[in-house]
Amino acid sequence: MFEGRFDFLDKSIPVLNAKKIFKISGPPGKTLLVVKSEKGMLGVLVDTVMEILDTEQKPVPVPKGVVNPRLRYYRG
Repeated sequence: MFEGRFDFLDKSIPVLNAKKIFKISGPPGKTLLVVKSEKGMLGVLVDTVMEILDTEQKPVPVPKGVVNPRLRYYRG
């Protein structure tokens, strides 16, 4: 999953490979998506980005059967 780090705005940001996370074969994506949350920033290598969303939307309640209830889920 972990592919490396890069410096962004004077911070060292970890980079993950989305294909490894979802167990999809093939080379890592060539697009770096930077995700910002209240806990910090994370880079994710993806194949393509179709839309950028900047929102203050609050997470929905955790769905039943979720293995890690600390994860946040959003609609839409």
